[in-house]
Parts: sequence; C-alpha cells; structure tokens
Amino acid sequence: MVALKTVCIVDPDDTITRAMATLLRRYDIEVRSWRDAASFRAALDSATGGAFCLLIGLEPLAQASFPLVRELRQRGFRFPVILLATGDGEAIREAALGAGATDVVDKALVYPYLFSRLNRLLPGSVTTPENIPSTVALRDGTRVRARIIDPGDADMHQDFVTALSAESRYLRFFSGLRALPPAFLKELTSPDF
Repeated sequence: MVALKTVCIVDPDDTITRAMATLLRRYDIEVRSWRDAASFRAALDSATGGAFCLLIGLEPLAQASFPLVRELRQRGFRFPVILLATGDGEAIREAALGAGATDVVDKALVYPYLFSRLNRLLPGSVTTPENIPSTVALRDGTRVRARIIDPGDADMHQDFVTALSAESRYLRFFSGLRALPPAFLKELTSPDF
C-alpha cells in the first residue's frame, strides 16, 4: 500500500499520534510525527515534502504553536494547519486563525472532525464503506449485530451519553458536557467518509 498523502503531527501526546496513524493508514495516508515544535522545525523542509496537512497539539497557552504557524505561512507553506486544543475558547481560536491556522479543534472531538475535514480537503480519496449490517458471535456465544451509525441514531446516541456518569462523560469527551451539542451529535451520527 503506497501512501497517497501525508499528515504531519506535532504533539507531545504519543497516544493521539499512534491512534491517528493507525486510523489514517487504513486510508492510505501516511503520518509523520514530532513531539514538539523545535523538533519539527529542525526537520521542516524534509518533513513537509508531500505534506497536505499539519496537526499541531497546542502547548500550554499556545506559546510555541502560534510562532510555528506564522513561520510556516511566512515561508510560503500553504497546506492546512489545524491546531488541536484542550477546550475551544474563542480567544485561542481568534489568535490561531490570526496566526494563519486553518482551524482549531478540541482534542476530544478530533476523530470525527478529522475525517469530515479530510474528506472535504481530499474529495474522493476516502471511500464510503457499504452500510451492510453484519452479525458476529462473541466469545460467550452472544450474537451482536453491527452497522455504521446513521442520523436516525441521534436520539439513541444522545440518550446513551446523558445516561453516563459525569466521570464517564469526562473520560470519553475530556470535558464536563452533560449532553452532546447538536452540531457534534450531528457530526457523530452523520459519517462523512
């Protein structure tokens, strides 16, 4: 399998980087990663050859992220730069967009956002799987039917989330939300492959 595109990730969180790499490889997208802005800067010219997207995990107060985005724009790199934040404050968003970022995304929402955004940036590169339900048998013999989520599942999904304990919601979404915001619920139940 030959990678069609490359996503560069600058984030100290190896868990996010590994998870994204595993997910994106299924779509023939290569992932290159660096733990900090300084390491990325050192490899800047070779790192961005063929890159089509850069994801940057915001460091505390974004001190190192905004100068990197400005530098990329000043050096003529025009690929999308998406900053991953822990919280979606308007001040951070405005500063990031002012520095030249394409978008700012809450890390808790990165996976649904990522595929939606990649599909818009690379039309036709990610194929839509058939939504044919399949039945599998678990170890204990229980049969489970699995299918891709669809918009008709929104109420059921919202009920599931609101029934979780506050701790479980925090561990799943890294925030104190009590219910999924309508836009996020729509994003989760309307896969955009």
